[in-house]
Amino acid sequence: MPNITENRVRFISKNKSSLEKVKNSLMTTEIHTQDDGTKETYLQVFDFDKIVPMPKHIFRGNLGDKERKKYGKNNWYDWSYLHWGTKWNAMYAKITEDNENALSYYFESAWDCPRGIAYAIEDFLPKDVKVDYWDCKFEQVDQETGEWEKEIIFPLEKGVDRKLREEDRIKFMSEAMQEIDRMSNNGTLENTTPIEIVEKVSSANNTWLPVESN
Repeated sequence: MPNITENRVRFISKNKSSLEKVKNSLMTTEIHTQDDGTKETYLQVFDFDKIVPMPKHIFRGNLGDKERKKYGKNNWYDWSYLHWGTKWNAMYAKITEDNENALSYYFESAWDCPRGIAYAIEDFLPKDVKVDYWDCKFEQVDQETGEWEKEIIFPLEKGVDRKLREEDRIKFMSEAMQEIDRMSNNGTLENTTPIEIVEKVSSANNTWLPVESN
């Protein structure tokens, strides 16, 4: 499993004001606490929480054994992994194109593309704004090309229903998390790689898997 995934997303519209609405809606200010306790203000231009909001009851603090026991799955890590498809918000996000008919972004995500965000994005956008493309490059080398592996998230393959794909993804992620808990409880998790867990859950019930890299 790659550590970092590069995401490139482009929105298009004939209406500049609609693109401005998207830009402003995705933007927020985050406050990050540094190791020395000082706080730093950070402008987030592609906020996952604006697209798939994290419920208020979810615990958002430091997550140790005590907190896991108290809050169970109602913590930021498990919730984000399940609903966003990655543990953190967008990293190093920036606007790379902003003109009359297009608005483009670059950002990095942990592990994988934030598929839960990608499959929900069309519900977030104004009706006259479309996703021109969403593609990813993974910090994982393709053995044939020697380059980072790539995947096209949008446009979807012909005949694919994004909402059904998201339902399959949620089911798969839930089962993967249950398998992680089971292995953690019986002491076999430490020597198992994430991709082995993915393959085990996938082969057991033929549920959601990422599409083939392009």
